[in-house]
Amino acid sequence: MVVNQIPFKEFHLLLLNQGLRVAIGPFNVCIHTAYKPLAEQLYKLYCHYRMAQDEIAEFHVRIVTERSFKNPFKKNVRFLLDGQSPFGSFPQEQALAVLEWGINLAIAVR
Repeated sequence: MVVNQIPFKEFHLLLLNQGLRVAIGPFNVCIHTAYKPLAEQLYKLYCHYRMAQDEIAEFHVRIVTERSFKNPFKKNVRFLLDGQSPFGSFPQEQALAVLEWGINLAIAVR
């Protein structure tokens, strides 16, 4: 099954709860996020990716939102790999790029 075979609501619930598992090349990645704008972008970007919900994920990644230290009225996003943050936070508008950079980093160092 590929991502575009499920409705967005189900896709978003997967990201919120147990995580969306997708096959990216030879790897299965489990993605979690509660940030809805990112979920909408991922639904479009990963529409033809194979889902791997019943398979083991090599990487568990998460995008979380947090308040900016410099401006408490602005939110940032942080990438987590297996619960650890390999780099600092970025403006929330860059959430998709941060996720992709993080996945690339995870694959490169393994």
